[in-house]
Amino acid sequence: MEVDSSLLLLSALVFIAGFIDSIAGGGGLITIPAYMNYRLPTEHILGTNKLSSSTGTLMATLKYLSELRFKKNYLIKIFIASFISSFAGAIFISKMPDYSLKIIIFFLIPSISFYLIKKKKQQLQQLALLLQ
Repeated sequence: MEVDSSLLLLSALVFIAGFIDSIAGGGGLITIPAYMNYRLPTEHILGTNKLSSSTGTLMATLKYLSELRFKKNYLIKIFIASFISSFAGAIFISKMPDYSLKIIIFFLIPSISFYLIKKKKQQLQQLALLLQ
């Protein structure tokens, strides 16, 4: 059985993205363009990205809940707000033409990348000041 080399590259990129996401976040900045390279439907790309990020968020939430104390009313409000927002976002995205989504993603990914790099750099500088 032969394995397509481009599938191996995609697997490697997804692995690297997962590793980066577990350390610093932003793994979708790698996986979304990688999936787009395979010409997958944009709603599948966004759904796959959202599923992986939601799973990571769920695991982090469970870990925090076991270590920290939160008011249950606060958590319920956050859960309801995030569920409604996610549902509304999914409906909004499903109504947009695929071509428009690809253009938006094409321009948003570099912008978000620069923002995250700048933010991490500022956080590292603040940490360095604290450690002095």
